Amino acid sequence: MGYDPKTVAFDIKFPWKRGLMSKDGRRVGGYSPTFITIWHNDPEKPGTGNRTDDSCGWFDRTPGPYADAVKYLLADQTFMHDVKGVIARRDLTQAPFYEGISEKPLYFHRLSAADTFALVAMVAQELELRRWWNGQNGKRGAHGSPFWIRLFMRKRPVLEFAAGLALHPLDNLSSVEDAEAAVRLVAAALNRHFRPWWRHPRWHIHHWSFQIHPLQALRRFLFERCASCGKGYPYGYSPIGTWGGDETFHHECYAATALGPSSADGKVDS
Repeated sequence: MGYDPKTVAFDIKFPWKRGLMSKDGRRVGGYSPTFITIWHNDPEKPGTGNRTDDSCGWFDRTPGPYADAVKYLLADQTFMHDVKGVIARRDLTQAPFYEGISEKPLYFHRLSAADTFALVAMVAQELELRRWWNGQNGKRGAHGSPFWIRLFMRKRPVLEFAAGLALHPLDNLSSVEDAEAAVRLVAAALNRHFRPWWRHPRWHIHHWSFQIHPLQALRRFLFERCASCGKGYPYGYSPIGTWGGDETFHHECYAATALGPSSADGKVDS
């Protein structure tokens, strides 16, 4: 499966709204059309600890300031024994989402909500404790900073975040199978949650590209032609494009073909 390294960093709207009308002709609201879309283009560098198409860490999978804390916890046999003990309480549970949809019930091993919260809270609290006391890269923890710095480097309130991470109805760690994976997943989640806003990849200005929608619509109006009928498009029209190709079509021209859009030589693409 392929991925696109382009991600929307900012969506700049026009200052006015475009009206929406109901079937009986009444104005029911409106929306602001997009003026400029700013894209973040990932350089796809390998070896960053993240997926190649997300090497900047838009959805960062690295532990960040918790890297040394992760090493400490993974080497602590007593702590890891406790983590494994919680994970061992997983039980075979039916997936309620599939009831009445699938041909047969689906089951998977998962922790109860209480055990999931206990696991995530225990790991998060210990990671933050080690970040605060043990530090990172051989440096002492934040507790050892001068008083005037510690005023702005309070111990992070991880318990509330751990509750959200554990008890989310869909995206939670109830199905985690491995103790080491649990520690690494919680560390990465803490890193993303407490990451300062200016360190988010959306502020990588050197990776930006701009899509100016009025100019794009003008270019399409002046120069683009339907690959089927050869006629142009009205200003602001959104044609249908082919997957991985440069051809575009009127909606009715695309729908008129039996097996898909015609290629430039008149043959139907297989």
